[in-house]
Amino acid sequence: MKLAEALAERKSLQDRLAALTTRARKALMVIEGRNPTESVEQLLKDIETALSRWE
Repeated sequence: MKLAEALAERKSLQDRLAALTTRARKALMVIEGRNPTESVEQLLKDIETALSRWE
């Protein structure tokens, strides 16, 4: 893999992880008596997948 490709993929993963983190925070801040806007379990799986690609 060329350096430019690796750096581009790294930037893409950083952006994806930042977006997933923001979505997870929003999903975890739930007003009492309401349901989360997204599945926290699915968000965690997506984060784990992105982190495994990071390695």
